[in-house]
Amino acid sequence: MILRNVLFAVLDSNENIHEGGPWYQGDHSIFIQQGVPAIAVTSQWFLENIDSQEITHTPKDQAGIVNCDKLLVITDGITDFIQNTYLD
Repeated sequence: MILRNVLFAVLDSNENIHEGGPWYQGDHSIFIQQGVPAIAVTSQWFLENIDSQEITHTPKDQAGIVNCDKLLVITDGITDFIQNTYLD
């Protein structure tokens, strides 16, 4: 199955995961530059506050501020993506 189709199936099946726009910053860019498909995962809050936020990659960026419920949503979505990519 085409990776893009698998991705959209996962997005369609989970109301809490959404496609964002192209994001060229970040560690995933090196893969894209080498022709390897990559998906960046981030929060809507981060995208909306990227220029003014004072948490990411600072001493304030601690595990205790992570919303574990949201993290589980993301891990479930990534698991679905991997399983549907390689089991079809």
